[in-house]
Amino acid sequence: MQGNLDPAVLETNPEVAAAETRRILEEMRGLHGHVFNLGHGVRPSSKIACMEAVVETVKNFK
Repeated sequence: MQGNLDPAVLETNPEVAAAETRRILEEMRGLHGHVFNLGHGVRPSSKIACMEAVVETVKNFK
């Protein structure tokens, strides 16, 4: 099962990116086999700070 983050979120700000990431992770909590990923990959207009926020949120999710 994959939970997809809309790549447009990476064009917003780190707070929005982290919040949307947490929302997806919470929805998938307890479901085995969940793979967190981007819906269609990283766009050229994505912000590095947003990508960092997503990675840190996933890494630190408990």
